[in-house]
Amino acid sequence: LTLKDNHVRRALSNSRSVFFKDATARTTDIARVMNIQAKDIVEYWVEPHPVDNLKVHLVSGFGNCGAQRDSKEQRKKGLTEASLPQRLIKGVEEIVANKRAEASKLGKKIKIAVIDFMGQLKNYKHIPGIDYFGYWWVDNRGTNELTDYDVYIAVGNPSANFGAMAAEFRTLTGKYANPANPTGEFKEYIQHSIDSEKLQFVGRPRAHLQPHKQKDVYLLGDYSQHLEYKLKQQFVGVKIEKLTAFDLTPDAATRSDRDTRKAIELAMRWERMGQKVTQEGLAQEMGCSQSWVSKIFKRLSPERGYKEVIKLFQSLNNLFFRKWNNSDNPMDGLSDEVRWIAETYFPVLVSDLINGDELASDLIEVVDIAR
Repeated sequence: LTLKDNHVRRALSNSRSVFFKDATARTTDIARVMNIQAKDIVEYWVEPHPVDNLKVHLVSGFGNCGAQRDSKEQRKKGLTEASLPQRLIKGVEEIVANKRAEASKLGKKIKIAVIDFMGQLKNYKHIPGIDYFGYWWVDNRGTNELTDYDVYIAVGNPSANFGAMAAEFRTLTGKYANPANPTGEFKEYIQHSIDSEKLQFVGRPRAHLQPHKQKDVYLLGDYSQHLEYKLKQQFVGVKIEKLTAFDLTPDAATRSDRDTRKAIELAMRWERMGQKVTQEGLAQEMGCSQSWVSKIFKRLSPERGYKEVIKLFQSLNNLFFRKWNNSDNPMDGLSDEVRWIAETYFPVLVSDLINGDELASDLIEVVDIAR
């Protein structure tokens, strides 16, 4: 406890047992370990300090990024450009290069830290500009060694061996848990563990102790909505930016994601300019087969036909250029499909719209042409 509170002091002095837990431990988990009822535990929270100088970048498009990201055969042959480890390398390279360039323009020097699973750290050793290499469960918890750094990059979703977690879960709850196919309460148990490690990492900058210094944290790997909620709860004032691997650099995205985004952008542009959108035309422009474009259309709308998919492109145009219609709530009234496409493939644009930021100049030029 860092704030004086006589009520809390009296409560603690009259309690049978007192535990000082970190921000990620849950009373339910403590109760399971102690074999008591969670309702018998009274939890006190101390209001966190604001961290207006902290920005967390959530980067999707890399999957779960576990410790094992390629097969033994792939490791023997070397990393291919399309492999997950290589795509992560491209993403980390882009972040480091961009942040170094930004600092250089301002005449500043910055320090950058990267953490990943121990067996994966070798992939980043060749990247110039990284000042610290750490790994999960060691450098994301209980250390102040990274306090004076400026940029923090964490790769992957840190989860322990599912078999070990299943055994632990069964011991604590008496419930069956299948490590090969986590579901229900056991799945949530795993997700909480992953989110907790990430939250601990976001705390390493100690942003509240350095309000004058900008702190940027990048989390590469799929994330849960619960993580977003906990970030806002535990780091008051934090800015959250959602990105895709493609937003970092197209080289960090899968071929499927690259081509899907390219197809959407082309179709939207042709719609704005009054040009007919066809799968054949998109395939020719993208340099791929028509069947590949058909698969992209199917992915965007599994249950709909060609005409309905075209309407999705029209809706996306209406969304991203709706400020021309003076709409204050750009996400209101969207169908589930349009919302999913927008948030999945264009999270930066969605964020800009919600925050009321200006349209990019190249987009405005296209709109002017269409008008």
